Amino acid sequence: MIASLDIIRYLRDNSAYTTETLLEPDWATLELRLGNMHRFDQPILWLCLNEGIGDTNAMAVTGGESVYHIQIADEDGYWIQAVNPNGSSEMLDLWISDQGFSTEQRFTWNLEQTLQIVKHYFLQGEPDSGVLWEET
Repeated sequence: MIASLDIIRYLRDNSAYTTETLLEPDWATLELRLGNMHRFDQPILWLCLNEGIGDTNAMAVTGGESVYHIQIADEDGYWIQAVNPNGSSEMLDLWISDQGFSTEQRFTWNLEQTLQIVKHYFLQGEPDSGVLWEET
């Protein structure tokens, strides 16, 4: 179902980022890449239903080190983010290189939860209906 997995990497010397693209990744590869995410070095994964990073038909996972933010864009570019009902309004830094990204804890998930949400999208190509989603 996933046409491409795009892994965004930053170097410690603050040079430009690089993107590694894997076409039609299997679940084992995606699971490994999620577990290897890092808030500085490898803070973003894009799961694209169509080949190439875009603002439609994609899931973006940001974070690493056991804290992740998950958002999905539909075919019209309408973005939603997964809401964790057990989270607080405390702000967390999920991407600490380049421009960075911070969000409330209520929009973050641990690795096990992230794997479950991402696997549903990986298999079905749509948001998990068992998760609360909110417009970004």
